[in-house]
Amino acid sequence: MSSPIRRRVGRRLRLWFLAGVEAWLWLVRIALRARRTRRQRVLLAAANPLMADYVLRMWHTIADLDGVEARLTRHTGLAQRQERVKAIARWRARLYPWDLILLADHMPLEYARTIPKVIMPHGPGPSRIVRGGSYYYDRQRVFWPDGERVYTLMFDTSEVAKTRALAGVPEYRDKIVVVGDLRADELLKASARAEETRSGMGIGDRKLVGIMSTWGPYGLVPTLGEALVGELKRIASVGEYAFALTMHQNLWDVSRCGTTRWRDMLLGAESEFIRVIRPHEDTAMVLGACHMVVSDHTSLAMTFSILRRPIIPVAVPVGVVGEGTFSHWLLTNRRPLSRADELYEALRTAHSNYALDGAPTVIDRLGESAGLVREALANALNNGDRQR
Repeated sequence: MSSPIRRRVGRRLRLWFLAGVEAWLWLVRIALRARRTRRQRVLLAAANPLMADYVLRMWHTIADLDGVEARLTRHTGLAQRQERVKAIARWRARLYPWDLILLADHMPLEYARTIPKVIMPHGPGPSRIVRGGSYYYDRQRVFWPDGERVYTLMFDTSEVAKTRALAGVPEYRDKIVVVGDLRADELLKASARAEETRSGMGIGDRKLVGIMSTWGPYGLVPTLGEALVGELKRIASVGEYAFALTMHQNLWDVSRCGTTRWRDMLLGAESEFIRVIRPHEDTAMVLGACHMVVSDHTSLAMTFSILRRPIIPVAVPVGVVGEGTFSHWLLTNRRPLSRADELYEALRTAHSNYALDGAPTVIDRLGESAGLVREALANALNNGDRQR
């Protein structure tokens, strides 16, 4: 059986499964009404720690509401900060009539369509290109096969991103809500304590440089690899710069990237002036203290752009990021690095050659995100309660 046929058959089987789940949930709802159960239950649907990080941030904006409780789908690598929310197996989660489901990535055909769903992008967008458009607003993911909308609400970070999205999914005109970015607000607060953070790191008067890598074929760590690490060690020995390294959680996870090479390489490079930020560590405090960053096309660079500090891009094919995106602007308006030995000169000229003057704004409503998310989620719960 060919791959497209297998996908179609698999999709049809999942739809039949969901039809059975809907019938089951109908019976469960009747039973809950008979018991006069009034608590509202929210599912935090996350397939991995990165997505859990985002849905937990959403949840914490409404966690103090009376009569509301949450469960987080169980997966490997639960962080300490997640232990405040009880976990639930994904197969069990599919069989419960939640009042609301929060997501940070598409989990198509996993949960009944009658349950309200709110999704937040895992990083400002537009995100990676899929079928010529945005992955986040991919029509095959945001609509059921009959054309019904999957999501009650879709959060986004800016009016520009919303306008671009509506060109592809105009049916979501009343469902896309601009709420800024929770992680960006954390970074903004951390930047106010930059001197304190650098002092705590013991780097003296060195300039702190963030190194950011996404995963995939054009990620900074997979492409420059050992050459990058060698250059960082050489530059750190000169005495002018210190480094903070962060890479996508999938590069830490051998089950996702198929190797421990990148993890071992970064940990092996750690020294007094080369700090490696582990998965689940708070990146905001360290990145908020960085004078500049070196980055590929990770969305983390878009978040960092709110500080208007220099970003030195690493060369990737421009078509990977899509025209009109922040990454596209950076690659076409600033000279990208193609080799590790170009790094030192780029650092020395960063403030003149890699400033963000003229760069597009990717996040609106700075400092307001928690309140906006809270209001939207509370309304979604209230509306769902009234409909029941």
